[in-house]
Amino acid sequence: MATKHVHIFLAAWISKIVTVIARFFTLPLILSYLGVENYAIFAVIVSLEGWFLLSDFGMGSSIQNFLAEKRALNEPLTPTLQATTYIVLTLFSLVFPLILMIIPILGPFLLGNLVDNYSFDTRNLLFLAGSFYFLLALTNVGYKALFAYQKGHLVHILQGAATLISMGLTLLLRYFYEGEYKLFYILLATASIPALISFSVFFHLFLKRSHFALPSFEMIKMILSRSFRFWLLALLSAFALLIDYFIMARTLSSKDIVIYNVLSKIFAMVFVSFHAVLDAFCPTSSGLLTQLRWDEVHLLVKKSYSIGSLFVIVATTLVLIFSTTIGKLLLPDSLILSEFTILLFGLHTLIRVFADSYAMVLHSMSFFSPFFIFLPLQALLSGICQYFLSLKFGINGILFGLMISFLFSVSWGLPREYYRQKRLFRRAEE
Repeated sequence: MATKHVHIFLAAWISKIVTVIARFFTLPLILSYLGVENYAIFAVIVSLEGWFLLSDFGMGSSIQNFLAEKRALNEPLTPTLQATTYIVLTLFSLVFPLILMIIPILGPFLLGNLVDNYSFDTRNLLFLAGSFYFLLALTNVGYKALFAYQKGHLVHILQGAATLISMGLTLLLRYFYEGEYKLFYILLATASIPALISFSVFFHLFLKRSHFALPSFEMIKMILSRSFRFWLLALLSAFALLIDYFIMARTLSSKDIVIYNVLSKIFAMVFVSFHAVLDAFCPTSSGLLTQLRWDEVHLLVKKSYSIGSLFVIVATTLVLIFSTTIGKLLLPDSLILSEFTILLFGLHTLIRVFADSYAMVLHSMSFFSPFFIFLPLQALLSGICQYFLSLKFGINGILFGLMISFLFSVSWGLPREYYRQKRLFRRAEE
């Protein structure tokens, strides 16, 4: 068992390294290939992936837990596989037509300020990307099932492979196609491969094994009831964290969107590295909480924040020192990285590190009620502050808005709940 966890951990890190290198390698290629205006459109459309992933209604996490529980109890998996297949096919038939109706309304709102004339061709870009993102969302249960089968290393290998194949297709387009449909084919190359590989896993694990037998209604009810809690938490997080591109598409220029996209990719790499540390600490935290060893839990929180802060400070310093070089490598000559904007990105990431250090412990306790209280507040503050501050301060206003939304919600609310739970448990001991 320990060897499997090591394999999963190593595969995850290798996959993340491959993904980061591939994306940084392709970023300047796509930017120079599409140009600033089209790349801004590309960045906004790609940002929709997180929203489309919500269309699985929390099924992935729910199915992973169910399959893991059934395997641990040596119970048959077929009823769960049949129920999952039925739910996925039902969701596809109900949600996909809805997406087709929403895109014509969403398109002009999202891209109207970035294109001179919103046309049928522009709408097709959203149809293309949205279809593949939706397919990825629904079939992502296949990846979750592999984790439940203790084969998570295969997930990371397949995701890394998808990134490399997409990079290869991007290179082919960059050097062999100069037609008028560049943006269409770049979106096709980047969105289709992950979705098709995910579908192949789902087909192998679910469609081939379910035999399309009528599933148990009770099993469907159990899966959906658990899925809803996961989905609601993900939905609230999306409104708090994923509305930046919606707002930028209305308030910022294409050049500012490109700069934001490049810097966000750099600092996302830092945040992903920090979350790898949290993922390693989370099982330890669960074990310590079970034994009510709160002093060690608190030490773990401090260690998480210290390591994350070190990552962010070092990364921000390096980006500041090499900002000119980074700009030359990743951006056109007309775009310049502002040192103040880089500092704001670093500060924003530092605030997120602090909040997530406490969120890790609350997740370990399966104590989710604070998130349902503070995430709606964060989402409200995020939308209002980003919109009005970006009108006043441009790209920096987006970052100001994000920081305010954290500071006045989860950054004080989650630590408060952590210390409250700590006091309650200690009183119970006495």
